[in-house]
Amino acid sequence: MKGGIFVNKTKEKKSGVDTVAVILVLAIVVVAVVSVNCYIEKYEKDYELGLLQAEIEEAQNDYALLQVEYQKRIGYFSVSEYAENELGMTKISPYQIEYLDRGQTDTMQVVENDEEMGFAERVSKVFSVVLEYFK
Repeated sequence: MKGGIFVNKTKEKKSGVDTVAVILVLAIVVVAVVSVNCYIEKYEKDYELGLLQAEIEEAQNDYALLQVEYQKRIGYFSVSEYAENELGMTKISPYQIEYLDRGQTDTMQVVENDEEMGFAERVSKVFSVVLEYFK
C-alpha cells in the first residue's frame, strides 16, 4: 500500500490444547475436591461437637442433682451432729429396745344397774363406753 512493503501479520493458529486452560481446569478440579473434603470433615466435626455438648449437658444435670443430694445430706449430718454433740442425744441401739408383753387383754366391766337409769343417762353411758373403747 503505501511504501510498497507488505508485512504479513497473520498469526499462525496453534494446533492442540492450550496449556494455560488445562492448568486452570486442573486447578479448579483440585480446589473443588479439596473443598468438598473440607466440608465433609467440617460436618463430621460439627456432629462430634453436638455429641460432646449433649454429654456436657448431661454431666451438668448430673452435677446439679448431686449438689442437691449433697445439700440434703449435709443438712441431715449437721442436724445429727448438733443433736449428738450439743444436746447429748444418741441413737438407740438394737440391744436397748425391749418389748413388754402385758399378758392380758384390755377388758371393761360395767358395774352399775341399768334398770334404774333414765333414757338420757343410758345414752350418755353408751357414749362414754364407746369413748373409753377408743382410748
